Amino acid sequence: MMSKINQLFDSVRELEGDVPEKYHLGEVPMFAGRVHDRDSTLIVILSLYCAECIELLPKLEGVAEVFDGEIVLVIDGDVEEAQVIRQHFDFSFDVLSASAEELYYVYRPEFTPYAYVLNADRTIAYMGDIGEVATTRGTITQLGLIPVVEEASRS
Repeated sequence: MMSKINQLFDSVRELEGDVPEKYHLGEVPMFAGRVHDRDSTLIVILSLYCAECIELLPKLEGVAEVFDGEIVLVIDGDVEEAQVIRQHFDFSFDVLSASAEELYYVYRPEFTPYAYVLNADRTIAYMGDIGEVATTRGTITQLGLIPVVEEASRS
């Protein structure tokens, strides 16, 4: 247990030096090659050390039910933890593990929980608070990630 805590603090100390520039809308992030070719992809980045992130886990399958694209969950844990999370929540999407360094330098979240939405050409269409993407069907619709179904008028 203590060695895991030491590893965590050591990785934080190592990360304090060179701060990577955050991604920008319209940019192709370096992690884009890790996702399948789809019209849109939602990348959800969670930390296992973040209470809000843990609370979000059971809600993610509901997002998958309304999201018209691929979802990829990235956690700051090891492969075994990623497998346990996928099995426990019976996720229909991939759960990837990332070291603290990889999360910081490759995915570059400003905070957790964090989300990216990639277009078909793998450019960033949205980045920021996962709550703005995942918690309301309206926001997902606004981003063009699910089709808008208009009700037929009754006359």
